[in-house]
Amino acid sequence: MVSELLNDDRRPIFDDDVEESEEPHQPQPVEETPADVPDAEPLQEDRVIPYADETSITADGITFTHDSPLRGPRAGCTSLGLSTRGSKKDCMKRMIEFVKARELMEAQAVEAKLKQDCERHAIPQRKPVEPSEAVRDAHNLTHEPYETWCSLCVAH
Repeated sequence: MVSELLNDDRRPIFDDDVEESEEPHQPQPVEETPADVPDAEPLQEDRVIPYADETSITADGITFTHDSPLRGPRAGCTSLGLSTRGSKKDCMKRMIEFVKARELMEAQAVEAKLKQDCERHAIPQRKPVEPSEAVRDAHNLTHEPYETWCSLCVAH
């Protein structure tokens, strides 16, 4: 758009040429659009922290509690390969510690496997072994099979 004004060079002044003000432009706040519900990470206050009930333990599909009779925790210790000696409290404590340790080791094993899968190892090229004259003469008759030391095989 051309303004009615002319500048000192007697050419028209365009609206784009006119400076509005000397103030620096303030960045406009960006309005964030809400993410799709399945893809969004829950807010801090909406996150659910699972309750870890250390008064019960599940072994071989059977849940044992401190209210179970003594033969139950002992059977659980036997199925996990633990000692059955001691009171019900000792057996429960032994099973809970064993399951926690096993879960920790499994988590560490998964982490180590993921780290190992993400690493890349360099595979160097092998140096071709120079054959004897007899082998070279026999190969030069047909050039079969492909040999890395043969310049014609490599060029083909």
